[in-house]
Amino acid sequence: MSAYKFPPGPRTVPIFGNSLAYRKDRLSYLTKLYEDYGPAATMHLGSASAVQLCRPTAIREVFIDKADKFGNRDVMLNMPLIMGDLPFARGALTPKAMIDRCCGCATETSLLALEGELHDSQRNAMLKAFHGPALDKYREIMIAQTDRALNEWEAGGGEIELTHEIQALTASVLFKTLFGVDVQDQSHHIVKAYRHIVSHSKSPFRPHSKDSEWEQLMTVVDKIVADAAARNARCADPNSTMLIDLILRAAPGGHDSELVRGLVLFFMAAGHVTVSGAIIWAFGLLAQHPEALAKVTEELSTVLDGNAPGITDLPKLTYLDWVIKETLRLYPPVWVHFRRALEDVEVDGYHLPKGTFVLFSQWVTHRAKEYFERPTEFIPERFAAKGQYLHTPGAYYPFGIGHRACLGTGFTMLETKVVLAQALQRFRPVLVDHKELDYADHYVLLQPKGKVRMKLQSLPKQRHSQEMVTV
Repeated sequence: MSAYKFPPGPRTVPIFGNSLAYRKDRLSYLTKLYEDYGPAATMHLGSASAVQLCRPTAIREVFIDKADKFGNRDVMLNMPLIMGDLPFARGALTPKAMIDRCCGCATETSLLALEGELHDSQRNAMLKAFHGPALDKYREIMIAQTDRALNEWEAGGGEIELTHEIQALTASVLFKTLFGVDVQDQSHHIVKAYRHIVSHSKSPFRPHSKDSEWEQLMTVVDKIVADAAARNARCADPNSTMLIDLILRAAPGGHDSELVRGLVLFFMAAGHVTVSGAIIWAFGLLAQHPEALAKVTEELSTVLDGNAPGITDLPKLTYLDWVIKETLRLYPPVWVHFRRALEDVEVDGYHLPKGTFVLFSQWVTHRAKEYFERPTEFIPERFAAKGQYLHTPGAYYPFGIGHRACLGTGFTMLETKVVLAQALQRFRPVLVDHKELDYADHYVLLQPKGKVRMKLQSLPKQRHSQEMVTV
């Protein structure tokens, strides 16, 4: 067998490798790595080698062509290592207590940590919750929850803290659609708990208050599971496509298993934090680009005429679709993916040993001039069928690709489109301070750094929505 061959990379320091420089500003570090060494580069996280791959063919190679040669479980177990916070790796026998509690995605029983047949069976069992008739039912709930939130914002004077309010809205939508629970009155508390947990995830020293918030979230999880199990025991619906019912039906260990809790917690996090990111950045970008905002507003007026978007209206909102896709290109809610080689493997022309981490940063690839013309500019038109701007399709993957691609892609796109469509027919978003819309990474999540104050200037009222939905 030939000798191992790694891409070039920066010098390391003893014990820590490149971790200390990397963790200061992860996104800037990986961008500089690409600029200095090209689409394949090696850095060291402690003693572990990590290879950044940016070329679309290499991304496909790992996620699709050779997906069976790379695992995800070790990535979840080693989140502090691959984020640069610890210089040593953790093994499969690491006690659960040693696994940092982030937003719930890194738990041992989340969908991200499952491997092999168990992962595939659970994923396949949940597909019905994110396709076809289920999505149209969600659309109705999304409209009702959005209108309720918009009324509250208007009653509150028309100025909101964007991040918190959008996260509260997406939390209420998530619980109602996927779990059948109305948490409108609790949504702000749930958001506060998540924000507190995520904000302390970078520190190896977890404050007691974080454990307290975590336990409160787990109480919510347990109530969701218990209520659904009791409902199914009374009158089970074998045709139900609600996510919690699909999880319970597919769980090999019954409703009180750790697998069920882990999956519910995972979807609580993924379906609320990542969706909210897409909506927050879309509002912010439109507020900063009045020409794009004017085009969206005109399209909404023409297609919807003041009404809520029906199932046949959504495909007609072409420019809004481009806006969302361009938002996800510039600000992918999850900005990096890792995998770990399960065996010696050839990838992108390099011979990597078993145990090597490979990473793919949407932030880096989406903003590379090699793949996108004027890559740092907000240009929704680049997604037109025959757009004039360079757009490499294989370099655009905000939801991942392959058999681990995000299950909720359609859900995210639908909710983002519904929220923006409803809000932008009533209000014009105005940032109080554009400097507030600066990014920060909370491990793999991309969120605004702090508070983002936004004024919602009322627009002339059009015909009131004919689609009144009560949920």
